[in-house]
Amino acid sequence: MKITTTLLALCIITASTITIAQPKPEDQIKFRQSGMMFMRWNMGIIKSQVIKNPQSYNKESVIKSANTIAAIANSGIESLFNTESATGKGWKDTLVKPEYFEQREEVEKYIKSFTEQANKLVTTANTGNPGLIKKQFAELLDACKACHKKFRSKKK
Repeated sequence: MKITTTLLALCIITASTITIAQPKPEDQIKFRQSGMMFMRWNMGIIKSQVIKNPQSYNKESVIKSANTIAAIANSGIESLFNTESATGKGWKDTLVKPEYFEQREEVEKYIKSFTEQANKLVTTANTGNPGLIKKQFAELLDACKACHKKFRSKKK
């Protein structure tokens, strides 16, 4: 019992002193750019099946894409947007405006809206109703565009 208690105390002390390494700023930019591109790719799948080419609609494909978008939205990706990574290059130059880092309260509203819309898209995708999915997809895109309009620079 004494050895178990000592080992447990040692584990707790060791665990409390371990710090999780914050990725380098250029890696943070790469990670968030990758997440955004992966969401964009999945949005393209949904768009192609419910807007551009509705006869190609595949419920399971749309559900998978909606789940992927929601997973990224709920992943904490916003933690990769910090002042250390406000400028610089990941796969390409960051497009985040300085205002993103200065207006945190407003940013949180945009993040919350996007996450809510992504989660609603999952629920809607599971209905299998392309018309409802199309409407919810538009809501998701509106949430994207609102944040991008406010906090994203034009492509360089």
